[in-house]
Order: sequence, then structure tokens, then C-alpha cells
Amino acid sequence: MIFVAINILLLFLGCILESVSIIFITLPILFPLIMQLGFDPIWFNVVMLLNLELLKFASSCTETIKEFASYIWDEKALERGEDKPVKQHDHSCDAVRYFVSTVLGSKVARLREISR
Repeated sequence: MIFVAINILLLFLGCILESVSIIFITLPILFPLIMQLGFDPIWFNVVMLLNLELLKFASSCTETIKEFASYIWDEKALERGEDKPVKQHDHSCDAVRYFVSTVLGSKVARLREISR
């Protein structure tokens, strides 16, 4: 339910603000909330980038798009407080998570080091 509310918020803000402005305004508020609720931060960033159209997939990436629609979390692990997706048909999702965490994540880290 929280993800639906976040998606609606991002949709609304996308009508009146630029993507970078939305990130600067919402990320300091939403990220701690997502962490407190036990969601995977990389997955949250992927969803946010998709919503803001900063991360796009070509229409020819049909299997990736199908996998995003079928990506589910392990209910028993969630009850134990663990953040664990069900490992079925998730190769493309794992590749996107890896790309965001390593390639984009390292660029952000480099930018932070340069700005200090």
C-alpha cells in the first residue's frame, strides 16, 4: 500500500516539478521511511527511477518488463523481518538491481567524493 501511495505522489509531483527537484524533495523523507518499513533500498531506487523516467527500458525488453510485473517478496521472510524476494524468473530484475547498485551507485559515490 505504501508503494501505491509513493507512486501516486511521484505522479502528482511529476506534473509540476522536474525529476531532479522531486528527488531532492522526496528522497530525504521517503528513504528513511522505506528503510524503517524493511524494504530493499536498491529496489526502491529502481522503482523511483522508473517512475521519474530516469531509467527507461526499450519496448523490445519484453521479458524484463514481464519480470517487473511478476516480481514478488517472500511472505514468510517478511514476517521474520527479512527483505527477501522470491527467486523465480528474476534474472532481468537482478541485472537491473546490479546495474543500479554498482554502476549508478559508484557514480554517485564519485560525485560525493569530488564535491567534498
